[in-house]
Amino acid sequence: MIEFGLRKIPCQQQKSFNLSYKGCKVGEFIPDLIVFDAVIVDTKTIDRITDLERGQMLNYLRITKLRVGVMLNFKNPKLEWERLVLLFVSISGKKHESFHPCRMRQRPARLTSTK
Repeated sequence: MIEFGLRKIPCQQQKSFNLSYKGCKVGEFIPDLIVFDAVIVDTKTIDRITDLERGQMLNYLRITKLRVGVMLNFKNPKLEWERLVLLFVSISGKKHESFHPCRMRQRPARLTSTK
């Protein structure tokens, strides 16, 4: 959060979203970060990002009605990250949901100096 503030990047930490079923509240979802009011950032410390985490991110995107999510995994010496984009496509006039993964595994983290 400090780095986002220093770089004047707008973000919200742990914004709450109500979950409802047939009009009744059944819980809430609280994402780690929402950046630029458009991107969910989910931080992890797991062995590797799997379909389980991808599925969770897709649900997060549906709940928040946002389209882009980024998962960051800090467990290994090199940063593992993936970006998911939730797409809505029209097939024969009907709206269908799809997603596009952008997987970048074992990419080294870039640290820049603010001197």
